[in-house]
Amino acid sequence: VDLLYCIDPSHLLSFVSRHTTHMSQIVPSPPDITKECTIAGTIAGFEALNKWKHCITTAKLDETKIPTRMVYEYNRKRAAGSGFPTVLETGRHRGLSDHEVAALFGWTTGDYRFVNPIARGSLTTEFADYPFLPYEMTEATFSLSREDVLPYIAILSTALSKLEPELTQQRFWRGHARSIPTDIGSTFSLSGFTSATRDRETALEFCTKTDGSLSKLRVLLCIVESKSARCLSKFSARSGEMEVLFPMDTHFEVVPPPKDSSEQDQKAVDQARSSLQGKLPEAHIDLVYVKEIEPTEWA
Repeated sequence: VDLLYCIDPSHLLSFVSRHTTHMSQIVPSPPDITKECTIAGTIAGFEALNKWKHCITTAKLDETKIPTRMVYEYNRKRAAGSGFPTVLETGRHRGLSDHEVAALFGWTTGDYRFVNPIARGSLTTEFADYPFLPYEMTEATFSLSREDVLPYIAILSTALSKLEPELTQQRFWRGHARSIPTDIGSTFSLSGFTSATRDRETALEFCTKTDGSLSKLRVLLCIVESKSARCLSKFSARSGEMEVLFPMDTHFEVVPPPKDSSEQDQKAVDQARSSLQGKLPEAHIDLVYVKEIEPTEWA
């Protein structure tokens, strides 16, 4: 029945073309990738994705006791039971397939941990998870291949393309743990999908986390103009984060600070930096304002 909500072929072929070009600049692309990423093949690949299929934990674990976690089935079931109306019903009302809703919802539950490394060009990705919850708090490390995750990326991309972009003057914020250009007029792209929030304090919380990164240089990005951000609140397991998501490889230009709020923003960053330096004494947080630009404007 869900195949009636079919992925638009033009969206999928556009994704395959862009993704193959992007990947060829980083790693060799497998042959016939366009044939592998057919609509039916993408749906089947997403349905077959078991994110716990390959455990690489060095601790003594009985791999035969690790359950399966079929990503599409699990995410769809949770989306069907979350919210009123449910996330699944909301997605269908907006013209999304069940697969696309499951991809959006799964991203917000933590699937980004294995989706974005592949979207950024990695051949494999590793991530920690707790396969025995709620009975045991045993952490295990798993790995997935590029071929495993590509169907998820394709469906997530088509889902975003079907949602209306947030063409508002509201600013979006992102806590970033990698360096970016800071000179006004500089242009750059963020590989993979780019997550941001409407709430500055939420972004600063991500910016000051030390459990996933010990990078000393952090950046609070303020996106003052955007063209392609999609709101995920109605498809999210954590709607309070007020997340928006940009498509793969979005381009930005560094712009001057706005006059109306830059002083308040800098005070908030200074407070966050002081807190972070209690854990990482040499840590620094840059405040950078950017606007989204078209790839053709990227110097």
